[in-house]
Amino acid sequence: MEINTQFPQFAILIVTFAMIEAFWYVVYGLGGQKLATYLKQPSLNKLFNRLTGTLFFGFGVMLLKAKH
Repeated sequence: MEINTQFPQFAILIVTFAMIEAFWYVVYGLGGQKLATYLKQPSLNKLFNRLTGTLFFGFGVMLLKAKH
């Protein structure tokens, strides 16, 4: 039966994927925590807001110019 031979490979794939995803969630969380300490400074917070706002504005302009 072919299902029995594929199951261990599929289980290894699932466990590996889950471990890698969990690692990156921890990395993202720690990075966000570190970024939050910098953004407590009003000048850096203002700069960050302006940079990200400009970025999203640019994305909006690109969407408006996109053709179907």
